[in-house]
Amino acid sequence: MAELRSWIEREPLPMFFNWLSVAYSALGDIESVRETVRENYRLNPHYLFARVNYVEMCLRDGDLAGALEALGPGLDIRPFLGGRRRVHVSEVTGYFYAVAVYHLKAGDRGAAEKIHAMLAEVAPDDRATEDLRRMLHPRLRDLFSR
Repeated sequence: MAELRSWIEREPLPMFFNWLSVAYSALGDIESVRETVRENYRLNPHYLFARVNYVEMCLRDGDLAGALEALGPGLDIRPFLGGRRRVHVSEVTGYFYAVAVYHLKAGDRGAAEKIHAMLAEVAPDDRATEDLRRMLHPRLRDLFSR
């Protein structure tokens, strides 16, 4: 942890924050995970995964307004891609999974269903796609498999 913190002090790259939050999570230090996610979002607001992690934290806390603000105007991923026209599948699944969960928590199941259909086409075997399917269409076996 100390080494990652020293890297962050020298150069606050978003990737270092991600590694640090994963390390804290492995130790079960949830408050440090939360602080690290907040700090990454504050220092690196244009880094998509800093945003996605912050959105997921807001959604767990029931802060729909904070999640919506972090998802950005119009729930559009493009402003966070730095002008790139090509994206990695992990960027698509991470962002749109967060958007779908936001919609579910906000009571718009139809919007979440549309996103799930898109994720099922783009990344059918991704964990985010399966987790969203379980939220939308739980099966009896889902109750016992986790």
